[in-house]
Amino acid sequence: MIKKIVLLVCVLSFLLVVSCTKQNVTLGDIQKQTQEVSEEGYILTSKVFVPEGTYLGKVGGEYGDHIETMYVKKNKVRVDVIYNTYEIRMYTYVKNNNVVTSACNNKEGYWICNEILSIPKVKDTKALEKLDEQLFNQLKSLPDKQVIGLSAKCFEIVAGSVLCYHPEYLIPLYEQRSKGFTSQATSLQFTTPNDALFILPA
Repeated sequence: MIKKIVLLVCVLSFLLVVSCTKQNVTLGDIQKQTQEVSEEGYILTSKVFVPEGTYLGKVGGEYGDHIETMYVKKNKVRVDVIYNTYEIRMYTYVKNNNVVTSACNNKEGYWICNEILSIPKVKDTKALEKLDEQLFNQLKSLPDKQVIGLSAKCFEIVAGSVLCYHPEYLIPLYEQRSKGFTSQATSLQFTTPNDALFILPA
């Protein structure tokens, strides 16, 4: 799960440049557009398949299908991972100029939360944009994929791994990895999540 979040952060960084290059808009335009939709917030639900023998199954403890729901509002993100026997919630938020991720596990009705990642907020955005340009040159463009009625823009991130995102925003709608892992959006609501959703359970 931690690796998945880190990969998602990196990939979204790639897509800032992808969007600008493919749609002939400036980096500032796509950043503003994405920032606006994130400020208002949205809710993304996906069906995820974890094949046997992969590290994600070992981390999560269960293979096969499960549901993930991501809530986004301003600089806060919450991801609910619902398995057959228990639930995991991942919270990402800003704390003391750091971007922090906390994982909360619910087994038998009790929540246990741990801070698992804390990194300084990026201040040198120009350096990040330059890195994005270098990484973009390594991406292979793939045909669009129809997901929840949208023509998702798809790219090969590494050999055998595909990521498809919303045609207008940096919202991942489909992901596929070489060992059979898949994640496909089943619904996307541009609805402002309640602030209470981002409070860690006691």
